Amino acid sequence: MAIMSALDVFMRLLGEPSRDEFDLDDDEAVRFEARANHTQNRRRAVGGKLFVTDRRVGFRPHSFDDTLGGKHVDAPLEAIETVTTEPARRSLGAILRSPLEALFGGGLRARLRIETDDGDAELFFVDDIETAIDVIEDARRQRTASR
Repeated sequence: MAIMSALDVFMRLLGEPSRDEFDLDDDEAVRFEARANHTQNRRRAVGGKLFVTDRRVGFRPHSFDDTLGGKHVDAPLEAIETVTTEPARRSLGAILRSPLEALFGGGLRARLRIETDDGDAELFFVDDIETAIDVIEDARRQRTASR
């Protein structure tokens, strides 16, 4: 029997989304999933899970934040223009100018930045940004090559 970490217990209590709850098409495959926080606006980031499939990048908030209006994200790979890192804003000036953004919107940590062809940018905290970028870029290349 596996012993659950305190974080695993806490996330289960919050209602962490599972692969089964991420609505997949019959022939769609998940390539990567990770716990993540998604910056909803300048003053709010919500917890949940980031999924990368062979067709899209998606985010589902855990049920607690979903109940409080946490935003779902579904970006088709074809619509993604760039995948980069959004640098942290740790300077004293940046924190003093926007303290709520720095504290609650995620400005104190570097984030995964996904820009789409409609001009939107989605920001995510993930533990291993470089791996997430590599997986998304690889999925985009494979999707383009198969078309």
